[in-house]
Amino acid sequence: MGTLRNPVLFLCVIIIVMTAACAGSSQRAYSRDSNEELDQCDGSGPCSHDSKRKLKEDAFFNTYSSPVAQSEMVFDKARTNAYKDAMLENRELFKNAIVVDVGCGTGILSLFAAQAGAKQVFCVEYTPIAATTERIVTANGFQHVITVIQGKMEEVALPVESVDIIVSEWMGYFGLFEGMYRSVLWARDRYLRPGGHMFPDRIALYVAAAAEEAPDLTRKNIARYKKSVYGFDFSPMVPLLEDWYRYEDGSKNAEWRTGTYPEIARIQKKHIISSSAKIADINMQTVAVEELDEVGSRSVVNINRKPNQAVDRIVGWFVCDFGRGEKKVKLDTGPTAPDTHWHQMVFHLQTPIAVGTAGADHSRGKKVKLSLDVLLRTRGKYHREMNVHMSVGSPEADITTQVKSFTVVILPDTTNWAK
Repeated sequence: MGTLRNPVLFLCVIIIVMTAACAGSSQRAYSRDSNEELDQCDGSGPCSHDSKRKLKEDAFFNTYSSPVAQSEMVFDKARTNAYKDAMLENRELFKNAIVVDVGCGTGILSLFAAQAGAKQVFCVEYTPIAATTERIVTANGFQHVITVIQGKMEEVALPVESVDIIVSEWMGYFGLFEGMYRSVLWARDRYLRPGGHMFPDRIALYVAAAAEEAPDLTRKNIARYKKSVYGFDFSPMVPLLEDWYRYEDGSKNAEWRTGTYPEIARIQKKHIISSSAKIADINMQTVAVEELDEVGSRSVVNINRKPNQAVDRIVGWFVCDFGRGEKKVKLDTGPTAPDTHWHQMVFHLQTPIAVGTAGADHSRGKKVKLSLDVLLRTRGKYHREMNVHMSVGSPEADITTQVKSFTVVILPDTTNWAK
């Protein structure tokens, strides 16, 4: 998708390269040992690209062997209750059904499936947490219904030809990050019977604009230097702090570049100043895995409050639908919904976009519009990494066209910036 071509638009082009983990959530960070191995592997010699890819995979799965990460997900009430309601309120689908739970973790979704009346549940988990999951299943008396299988979904062989239902909490940040959807769709194509059900069966991705008053973990202190400090101009502190806040705990391995970066943060409804735009609507019952290698769209949102504010970030989130039974359930991770462990993905614009001057357009009843081009694209051969390409423009901008390009690489438990 190209950038906007209207010469009066202000453009901010963002190219963001991310792995499964994202700044701001240590629970989903890779293990430190795996990170060190990755740092030492440059893809040449005895450490080939295949070896580096395996290290990345091991690092990814090591994340989910952490009891802290598992606890974060289980005790995310919005997330877990959505699955619970979708299954227990649609018992007619689960009665005597054969179910596979892809990436089952500690098995909470498998337990719900068994509780809903499933005849047989295959709980597939790659990480060593599977041993604990088996003990949890036994402790709850479901060992005759739930079979825990340790291994990758693509590499294990279920002892059945087909299943009736696939359940999985596969969503990463902004829905598609982490790339676990590939394992789920592989299971669907291999095992789901015709007319079978995916839980969830749809996912939609959304974006909206936020004003610079929105709080975040990295710029809270910066704003104070944009104003008078005891009557003095301390603005030279701004770029210094911007660089400083781009790393965690002063990591000596981090390489920082001036520019924009994404973060995971909770953005409240009051900080969103535009309508939302749906950039993707994905039917998990029918979508081909290749279709998710590149998703996105061009949208226009309406600025709906305080037109003299400047948009300095774009906020992204996802909504999942469980729509296969009589009881419809929605899992919303947006700013207007209860908070989840996904929070929202926040894309900072290096230069804020002025949306209207002194509220003149709003006073005449004219809506101020913002154009958004958003594209998520799988990065090369390693499917857990994605690029985000974003163009943001406003016909009301009172400055000339500017174009900025950035590449941000976010890795494990430190944040590395590189071209």
